[in-house]
Amino acid sequence: MFHDPTIVGSWPALAARLDDEAILVRWAATEPALAGLSSVHDLLAVWAEGGADDRPDVVLAALVRLAAVNGGRDDDALLLTLHLLSGLVRTMARQLTDLNPDILAVVVGELACQIRCYPWQRRPRAIAANLRAETRRAVLAELRPSSRYHPDRVEVLTATGDITGIASSTAGEGEDLDVVDLLQGRCGQGSAPRTSHC
Repeated sequence: MFHDPTIVGSWPALAARLDDEAILVRWAATEPALAGLSSVHDLLAVWAEGGADDRPDVVLAALVRLAAVNGGRDDDALLLTLHLLSGLVRTMARQLTDLNPDILAVVVGELACQIRCYPWQRRPRAIAANLRAETRRAVLAELRPSSRYHPDRVEVLTATGDITGIASSTAGEGEDLDVVDLLQGRCGQGSAPRTSHC
């Protein structure tokens, strides 16, 4: 769990609220995978089992469905999931520390976005591994746009140092893409550009 409350809020306060309001019991009414987990302590006991069976992944899948935009859109489920995946976040932030001075916040923000838009209907298993891979890919795409992780997006600079467009490997040699066309294709007609892809 995150012990610094400035990252995703206070863990003790979240755990107390979930227990006081019997939120895990309420969630179990729509997510049978959470049946029998009446407190955060019960949830952490399952989570600590690790690879003993697939129960931690089943529980994580239920929490992600509750947190996802096309699921329950539950903010408490999102916060709980972020805390449960704090080890994943810390490891990734250490690996990518050279990319941004505030890489921990970048990784947490991207992971939150990946949880919200997680395709749980198509990817019902290996939730943590999928979230780790997609979060890493998205962070690298944003912070290393010319890397192999996002080869079709490279900023093109003018002589004054301004970014003029985004070049694509699908464009002809020396041909720049129109940024408006790119954003409309990526975000949908009329959508505002986003820093993340979910």
